[in-house]
Amino acid sequence: NSVIIKNIVTNMTVPGGIVISIPITVRQPISKEFEDEILKIGEGVKDYLVKDVEPKLRIADIGEEKIRMELLLQVANPANQAIVKEKVREGLRELFRKERT
Repeated sequence: NSVIIKNIVTNMTVPGGIVISIPITVRQPISKEFEDEILKIGEGVKDYLVKDVEPKLRIADIGEEKIRMELLLQVANPANQAIVKEKVREGLRELFRKERT
């Protein structure tokens, strides 16, 4: 029982937490500025994200009237994913309120 490890152990887990996807559906057309505002919302939770990994906006589907996107965020600690989702949803609600006025 005195020998615990004889060989080199390599940690094969991927550093960098977990990637979460927040779906967003909006009517067409959308502007580049609107996309930038969504990314700013993602950057607003950067304290919870993996360092040096920027939020990404992925176009999932383009329909005749609507565009379905996903905001991809790499959360450093999986335990914080619910907090991140709620903060992003709050930011999106505020953005949609501004867009309506």
